[in-house]
Amino acid sequence: MENSLWLAYCCFHNGDYKKAIGLYDSVMKVKDYDKMVHLYKSCCLYALLNYNEAKKEAQKGFECPL
Repeated sequence: MENSLWLAYCCFHNGDYKKAIGLYDSVMKVKDYDKMVHLYKSCCLYALLNYNEAKKEAQKGFECPL
């Protein structure tokens, strides 16, 4: 799971948002995953101009400055 998070991080910073979303989705299938993943996925959706989806996804995560 940790490798998937790092790979998703790299994909995001490389501009491959769709691949990062796929990786975040796979991480969310694991029991007891970190709920921050919703915020990371939200950032990808935002970058893809999917603002409504990004907002919905962000609301599933923790409240934080991000």
